[in-house]
Amino acid sequence: MAGRLAGLYWAKPDVITAVSAAAASAASSSFELPDDVESAMFLFDITTATGTTPTLDIKVQTSPDAGTTYFDVFRSSQITAASMLRMNCVFKSSPENTASTATNASGGNMSVITLATSGALMTGCPIAPKYMRIRYVIGGTNPVFTFTTDVITRQTRGE
Repeated sequence: MAGRLAGLYWAKPDVITAVSAAAASAASSSFELPDDVESAMFLFDITTATGTTPTLDIKVQTSPDAGTTYFDVFRSSQITAASMLRMNCVFKSSPENTASTATNASGGNMSVITLATSGALMTGCPIAPKYMRIRYVIGGTNPVFTFTTDVITRQTRGE
């Protein structure tokens, strides 16, 4: 059969943030996901969580105006200890998905982040993957977190 097979495939992981000893809230640089991304698995490897009652909130954000203004599209519940977590996010509508969603299905050797559902989130709409970033909010008394974020995308493969 000539050409590529139609369907979906998973791309190799890309490191999008590597945070060393963060004690304050910040955001990653803007990154672009492939135009044909259907879904993405964000992997968070939190290796250090110190301080008195340290908290970490992770948000996946997108920008409709080329990186000037960002909106939360997916958000974790509060993380308080070192752990490996994943967030499965669907970006495009398909017969199975009518809008942007995220799942909490467990599996493998990583816990799945419980998603926060309160507050302002863009929901029920396709998400343009061109201008994305990871925002992290750190709280507590003298908190310090060290973590990396990787993303594995699932893309459409044309014929």
